[in-house]
Amino acid sequence: MTSIVVTQAIQLAEKFGIDSSSANGQELINVLKNTCFKTSETVSDAQLSALLIVAAQYSLNPFTREIYAFPDKKNGIVPVVGVDGWSRIINQHAQLDGIEFRYSENKVNMPGAKVSAHEWIECVITRKDRAQPVVIREYLEECYRPPFKGKNNNGNEYTVDGPWQSHPNRFLRHKSLIQCSRVAFGFTGIYDQDEGERIVGGTVIDNETGSVTGEAMVKPQRAKPKATDVQDVAAKEQPANKEQASADQPTDQAQASDAPTETNVVEMPKPGQLKWIEQKCASLGLDVSETLGAHGIESLEAMTLAEWETVKKDLMKQ
Repeated sequence: MTSIVVTQAIQLAEKFGIDSSSANGQELINVLKNTCFKTSETVSDAQLSALLIVAAQYSLNPFTREIYAFPDKKNGIVPVVGVDGWSRIINQHAQLDGIEFRYSENKVNMPGAKVSAHEWIECVITRKDRAQPVVIREYLEECYRPPFKGKNNNGNEYTVDGPWQSHPNRFLRHKSLIQCSRVAFGFTGIYDQDEGERIVGGTVIDNETGSVTGEAMVKPQRAKPKATDVQDVAAKEQPANKEQASADQPTDQAQASDAPTETNVVEMPKPGQLKWIEQKCASLGLDVSETLGAHGIESLEAMTLAEWETVKKDLMKQ
Protein backbone atom coordinates (compact mmCIF):
# COMPACT_ATOMS: atom_id res chain seq x y z
CA MET A 1 0.00 0.00 0.00
CA THR A 2 1.50 3.33 -1.09
CA SER A 3 1.46 6.53 0.97
CA ILE A 4 0.00 8.44 -2.00
CA VAL A 5 -3.24 6.48 -2.15
CA VAL A 6 -3.60 6.60 1.64
CA THR A 7 -3.22 10.38 1.60
CA GLN A 8 -5.79 10.65 -1.20
CA ALA A 9 -8.28 8.49 0.69
CA ILE A 10 -7.90 10.46 3.93
CA GLN A 11 -8.28 13.80 2.13
CA LEU A 12 -11.46 12.68 0.38
CA ALA A 13 -12.87 11.25 3.61
CA GLU A 14 -12.31 14.57 5.37
CA LYS A 15 -13.75 16.52 2.41
CA PHE A 16 -17.04 14.63 2.64
CA GLY A 17 -17.28 14.79 6.43
CA ILE A 18 -16.15 11.23 7.14
CA ASP A 19 -14.17 10.92 10.37
CA SER A 20 -10.91 9.27 9.41
CA SER A 21 -9.12 9.89 12.73
CA SER A 22 -10.22 6.58 14.23
CA ALA A 23 -9.54 4.54 11.08
CA ASN A 24 -6.17 3.62 9.72
CA GLY A 25 -5.24 4.05 6.08
CA GLN A 26 -5.67 0.38 5.25
CA GLU A 27 -9.28 0.35 6.47
CA LEU A 28 -10.17 3.30 4.23
CA ILE A 29 -8.45 1.69 1.27
CA ASN A 30 -10.32 -1.58 1.79
CA VAL A 31 -13.67 0.23 2.06
CA LEU A 32 -13.03 2.17 -1.15
CA LYS A 33 -11.83 -0.86 -3.12
CA ASN A 34 -14.87 -2.88 -2.08
CA THR A 35 -17.28 0.00 -2.72
CA CYS A 36 -15.96 1.65 -5.85
CA PHE A 37 -15.02 -1.22 -8.16
CA LYS A 38 -17.36 -3.59 -9.99
CA THR A 39 -15.09 -6.60 -10.27
CA SER A 40 -14.16 -9.82 -8.51
CA GLU A 41 -10.48 -9.25 -9.32
CA THR A 42 -7.94 -7.71 -6.97
CA VAL A 43 -7.88 -3.93 -7.34
CA SER A 44 -4.42 -2.35 -7.31
CA ASP A 45 -3.43 0.79 -5.41
CA ALA A 46 -2.66 2.43 -8.76
CA GLN A 47 -6.20 1.79 -10.02
CA LEU A 48 -7.73 3.17 -6.83
CA SER A 49 -5.42 6.18 -6.95
CA ALA A 50 -6.51 6.94 -10.52
CA LEU A 51 -10.17 6.85 -9.46
CA LEU A 52 -9.57 9.10 -6.45
CA ILE A 53 -7.85 11.68 -8.67
CA VAL A 54 -10.96 11.87 -10.87
CA ALA A 55 -13.23 11.96 -7.81
CA ALA A 56 -11.28 14.90 -6.37
CA GLN A 57 -11.26 16.71 -9.72
CA TYR A 58 -15.07 16.65 -9.96
CA SER A 59 -15.80 16.74 -6.19
CA LEU A 60 -17.65 13.42 -6.36
CA ASN A 61 -18.12 11.19 -3.32
CA PRO A 62 -16.78 7.66 -3.91
CA PHE A 63 -18.03 6.50 -0.49
CA THR A 64 -21.65 6.95 -1.64
CA ARG A 65 -20.87 5.68 -5.14
CA GLU A 66 -21.44 8.98 -6.92
CA ILE A 67 -18.41 7.73 -8.79
CA TYR A 68 -17.08 4.18 -9.20
CA ALA A 69 -15.09 2.27 -11.82
CA PHE A 70 -14.71 -0.75 -14.05
CA PRO A 71 -11.15 -2.09 -14.46
CA ASP A 72 -10.17 -1.97 -18.14
CA LYS A 73 -8.12 -4.36 -20.26
CA LYS A 74 -4.83 -2.54 -19.63
CA ASN A 75 -4.92 -2.52 -15.83
CA GLY A 76 -6.36 1.00 -15.89
CA ILE A 77 -9.88 2.11 -15.04
CA VAL A 78 -13.06 3.40 -16.69
CA PRO A 79 -14.52 5.99 -14.23
CA VAL A 80 -18.31 5.76 -14.08
CA VAL A 81 -20.52 8.50 -12.66
CA GLY A 82 -24.08 7.75 -11.57
CA VAL A 83 -27.01 10.00 -12.42
CA ASP A 84 -26.84 11.69 -9.00
CA GLY A 85 -23.16 12.38 -9.59
CA TRP A 86 -23.83 13.95 -12.99
CA SER A 87 -26.56 16.11 -11.45
CA ARG A 88 -24.11 17.28 -8.79
CA ILE A 89 -21.33 18.38 -11.13
CA ILE A 90 -23.79 20.04 -13.53
CA ASN A 91 -25.65 21.99 -10.84
CA GLN A 92 -22.50 23.08 -9.03
CA HIS A 93 -20.98 24.55 -12.22
CA ALA A 94 -20.68 28.32 -11.79
CA GLN A 95 -21.85 29.11 -15.33
CA LEU A 96 -25.05 27.03 -15.32
CA ASP A 97 -28.06 29.23 -16.04
CA GLY A 98 -30.78 26.68 -16.85
CA ILE A 99 -31.71 23.21 -18.14
CA GLU A 100 -34.65 22.34 -20.38
CA PHE A 101 -35.83 19.14 -22.07
CA ARG A 102 -37.72 18.81 -25.34
CA TYR A 103 -39.51 15.65 -26.45
CA SER A 104 -40.44 14.25 -29.85
CA GLU A 105 -44.10 14.04 -30.72
CA ASN A 106 -43.67 10.53 -32.07
CA LYS A 107 -43.36 7.57 -29.74
CA VAL A 108 -41.95 4.16 -30.61
CA ASN A 109 -42.07 0.68 -29.12
CA MET A 110 -38.62 -0.85 -28.79
CA PRO A 111 -38.13 -4.66 -28.65
CA GLY A 112 -38.72 -5.87 -25.10
CA ALA A 113 -39.79 -2.48 -23.74
CA LYS A 114 -42.81 -2.43 -21.40
CA VAL A 115 -43.95 1.03 -22.49
CA SER A 116 -43.65 3.24 -25.56
CA ALA A 117 -41.06 6.00 -25.47
CA HIS A 118 -40.19 9.22 -27.23
CA GLU A 119 -38.25 8.79 -30.45
CA TRP A 120 -35.76 11.41 -29.28
CA ILE A 121 -35.19 13.79 -26.38
CA GLU A 122 -33.29 17.06 -26.54
CA CYS A 123 -31.48 18.67 -23.63
CA VAL A 124 -30.98 22.44 -23.67
CA ILE A 125 -28.38 23.92 -21.31
CA THR A 126 -28.00 27.67 -21.00
CA ARG A 127 -24.76 29.18 -19.75
CA LYS A 128 -24.49 32.61 -18.12
CA ASP A 129 -21.48 33.54 -20.24
CA ARG A 130 -22.87 32.55 -23.67
CA ALA A 131 -25.54 34.09 -25.85
CA GLN A 132 -26.72 30.82 -27.41
CA PRO A 133 -27.72 27.68 -25.50
CA VAL A 134 -26.22 24.25 -26.11
CA VAL A 135 -28.76 21.82 -27.61
CA ILE A 136 -28.08 18.07 -27.88
CA ARG A 137 -30.55 15.49 -29.20
CA GLU A 138 -30.28 11.81 -28.28
CA TYR A 139 -32.17 9.14 -30.24
CA LEU A 140 -33.78 6.16 -28.52
CA GLU A 141 -32.78 3.80 -31.33
CA GLU A 142 -29.11 4.55 -30.72
CA CYS A 143 -29.20 4.41 -26.91
CA TYR A 144 -31.69 1.64 -26.13
CA ARG A 145 -30.32 -1.56 -24.59
CA PRO A 146 -32.39 -4.71 -25.19
CA PRO A 147 -33.07 -7.25 -22.40
CA PHE A 148 -30.27 -9.63 -21.44
CA LYS A 149 -30.79 -13.11 -22.82
CA GLY A 150 -29.04 -16.32 -21.85
CA LYS A 151 -29.33 -20.02 -21.12
CA ASN A 152 -29.32 -21.79 -17.77
CA ASN A 153 -27.66 -25.07 -16.88
CA ASN A 154 -30.54 -27.01 -18.43
CA GLY A 155 -30.21 -25.18 -21.72
CA ASN A 156 -33.43 -23.24 -21.20
CA GLU A 157 -33.44 -19.68 -22.47
CA TYR A 158 -34.36 -16.82 -20.15
CA THR A 159 -34.57 -13.04 -20.32
CA VAL A 160 -33.66 -10.45 -17.69
CA ASP A 161 -35.31 -7.05 -18.10
CA GLY A 162 -33.39 -3.93 -17.22
CA PRO A 163 -34.24 -0.25 -16.68
CA TRP A 164 -34.40 0.41 -20.41
CA GLN A 165 -37.40 -1.93 -20.57
CA SER A 166 -39.32 -0.36 -17.66
CA HIS A 167 -38.20 3.30 -17.86
CA PRO A 168 -36.96 4.06 -21.41
CA ASN A 169 -38.03 7.72 -21.30
CA ARG A 170 -36.22 8.37 -18.03
CA PHE A 171 -33.01 6.75 -19.23
CA LEU A 172 -33.07 8.53 -22.59
CA ARG A 173 -33.49 11.81 -20.69
CA HIS A 174 -30.43 10.91 -18.59
CA LYS A 175 -28.49 10.26 -21.80
CA SER A 176 -29.41 13.63 -23.31
CA LEU A 177 -28.51 15.46 -20.07
CA ILE A 178 -25.11 13.79 -19.83
CA GLN A 179 -24.19 14.36 -23.49
CA CYS A 180 -25.33 17.99 -23.39
CA SER A 181 -23.35 18.68 -20.21
CA ARG A 182 -20.20 17.35 -21.87
CA VAL A 183 -20.54 19.85 -24.70
CA ALA A 184 -21.66 22.73 -22.48
CA PHE A 185 -19.06 22.35 -19.73
CA GLY A 186 -16.29 20.21 -21.23
CA PHE A 187 -16.58 17.29 -18.81
CA THR A 188 -14.05 14.64 -19.90
CA GLY A 189 -12.73 11.32 -18.67
CA ILE A 190 -15.96 10.19 -16.99
CA TYR A 191 -18.79 8.03 -18.31
CA ASP A 192 -22.26 6.79 -17.47
CA GLN A 193 -22.78 3.11 -16.71
CA ASP A 194 -23.95 2.16 -20.21
CA GLU A 195 -20.84 3.71 -21.71
CA GLY A 196 -18.57 2.13 -19.12
CA GLU A 197 -19.92 -1.36 -19.79
CA ARG A 198 -19.56 -0.90 -23.54
CA ILE A 199 -16.02 0.47 -23.24
CA VAL A 200 -14.83 -2.54 -21.27
CA GLY A 201 -16.69 -4.95 -23.51
CA GLY A 202 -20.23 -5.03 -22.14
CA THR A 203 -21.62 -7.97 -20.22
CA VAL A 204 -22.48 -11.42 -21.42
CA ILE A 205 -24.32 -14.33 -19.84
CA ASP A 206 -22.36 -17.55 -19.58
CA ASN A 207 -24.22 -20.33 -21.41
CA GLU A 208 -23.18 -23.02 -18.96
CA THR A 209 -23.54 -21.32 -15.59
CA GLY A 210 -26.04 -18.57 -16.33
CA SER A 211 -23.69 -16.09 -14.64
CA VAL A 212 -23.05 -12.66 -16.09
CA THR A 213 -19.41 -12.11 -16.95
CA GLY A 214 -17.58 -8.96 -18.00
CA GLU A 215 -15.94 -9.34 -21.39
CA ALA A 216 -13.20 -7.02 -20.20
CA MET A 217 -12.14 -9.92 -17.99
CA VAL A 218 -12.17 -12.40 -20.85
CA LYS A 219 -9.28 -12.68 -23.27
CA PRO A 220 -10.42 -13.31 -26.85
CA GLN A 221 -9.85 -16.81 -28.14
CA ARG A 222 -9.08 -17.57 -31.76
CA ALA A 223 -11.68 -19.88 -33.26
CA LYS A 224 -10.34 -23.23 -34.46
CA PRO A 225 -11.28 -24.08 -38.05
CA LYS A 226 -13.25 -27.27 -38.57
CA ALA A 227 -11.28 -29.99 -40.29
CA THR A 228 -12.72 -31.25 -43.56
CA ASP A 229 -12.71 -34.89 -44.59
CA VAL A 230 -9.75 -34.17 -46.87
CA GLN A 231 -7.81 -32.58 -44.00
CA ASP A 232 -8.59 -35.56 -41.79
CA VAL A 233 -7.14 -37.94 -44.37
CA ALA A 234 -4.11 -35.76 -44.92
CA ALA A 235 -3.48 -35.57 -41.18
CA LYS A 236 -3.19 -39.36 -41.02
CA GLU A 237 -0.65 -39.57 -43.85
CA GLN A 238 3.03 -39.76 -42.99
CA PRO A 239 5.18 -36.81 -44.22
CA ALA A 240 7.58 -37.59 -47.06
CA ASN A 241 10.63 -36.15 -45.33
CA LYS A 242 11.82 -34.56 -42.11
CA GLU A 243 11.35 -31.02 -43.41
CA GLN A 244 7.72 -31.77 -44.24
CA ALA A 245 7.27 -33.38 -40.82
CA SER A 246 8.62 -30.26 -39.14
CA ALA A 247 6.31 -28.05 -41.18
CA ASP A 248 3.29 -30.19 -40.26
CA GLN A 249 4.01 -30.08 -36.54
CA PRO A 250 2.29 -27.19 -34.70
CA THR A 251 4.71 -24.93 -32.88
CA ASP A 252 4.54 -24.26 -29.15
CA GLN A 253 3.60 -20.68 -29.95
CA ALA A 254 0.64 -21.78 -32.08
CA GLN A 255 -0.49 -24.21 -29.41
CA ALA A 256 -0.26 -21.50 -26.79
CA SER A 257 -2.37 -19.13 -28.87
CA ASP A 258 -5.14 -21.72 -29.08
CA ALA A 259 -5.00 -22.65 -25.41
CA PRO A 260 -8.08 -21.71 -23.42
CA THR A 261 -7.68 -18.62 -21.27
CA GLU A 262 -9.00 -18.04 -17.80
CA THR A 263 -12.17 -16.06 -17.33
CA ASN A 264 -12.95 -14.20 -14.15
CA VAL A 265 -16.66 -14.41 -13.42
CA VAL A 266 -18.36 -11.66 -11.48
CA GLU A 267 -20.98 -13.47 -9.41
CA MET A 268 -24.42 -12.15 -10.29
CA PRO A 269 -27.92 -12.93 -8.99
CA LYS A 270 -30.13 -15.36 -10.90
CA PRO A 271 -33.18 -14.16 -12.85
CA GLY A 272 -35.48 -15.44 -10.10
CA GLN A 273 -33.62 -13.38 -7.51
CA LEU A 274 -33.97 -10.24 -9.62
CA LYS A 275 -37.66 -11.00 -10.03
CA TRP A 276 -37.96 -11.28 -6.24
CA ILE A 277 -36.63 -7.72 -5.88
CA GLU A 278 -39.23 -6.44 -8.36
CA GLN A 279 -42.08 -8.30 -6.67
CA LYS A 280 -41.00 -7.32 -3.15
CA CYS A 281 -40.77 -3.64 -4.13
CA ALA A 282 -44.22 -3.85 -5.73
CA SER A 283 -45.72 -5.41 -2.60
CA LEU A 284 -44.23 -2.62 -0.46
CA GLY A 285 -45.25 0.12 -2.88
CA LEU A 286 -41.61 1.02 -3.59
CA ASP A 287 -40.03 2.12 -6.87
CA VAL A 288 -37.34 -0.35 -7.92
CA SER A 289 -35.01 2.30 -9.37
CA GLU A 290 -35.25 4.45 -6.24
CA THR A 291 -34.70 1.44 -3.99
CA LEU A 292 -31.58 0.44 -5.90
CA GLY A 293 -30.38 4.04 -6.09
CA ALA A 294 -30.48 4.28 -2.29
CA HIS A 295 -27.77 1.60 -2.29
CA GLY A 296 -25.77 3.21 -5.10
CA ILE A 297 -26.89 0.62 -7.65
CA GLU A 298 -27.66 1.83 -11.17
CA SER A 299 -30.01 -0.95 -12.25
CA LEU A 300 -31.09 -4.56 -11.75
CA GLU A 301 -28.94 -5.71 -14.67
CA ALA A 302 -25.84 -4.22 -13.05
CA MET A 303 -26.48 -5.60 -9.56
CA THR A 304 -23.93 -8.05 -8.19
CA LEU A 305 -24.89 -10.95 -5.94
CA ALA A 306 -23.36 -9.20 -2.92
CA GLU A 307 -25.42 -6.09 -3.68
CA TRP A 308 -28.53 -8.24 -4.08
CA GLU A 309 -27.99 -9.68 -0.60
CA THR A 310 -27.71 -6.15 0.83
CA VAL A 311 -30.92 -4.96 -0.87
CA LYS A 312 -32.74 -8.12 0.19
CA LYS A 313 -31.84 -7.60 3.83
CA ASP A 314 -33.05 -4.00 3.63
CA LEU A 315 -36.36 -5.00 2.04
CA MET A 316 -36.93 -7.78 4.58
CA LYS A 317 -36.74 -5.22 7.40
CA GLN A 318 -39.61 -3.17 5.95
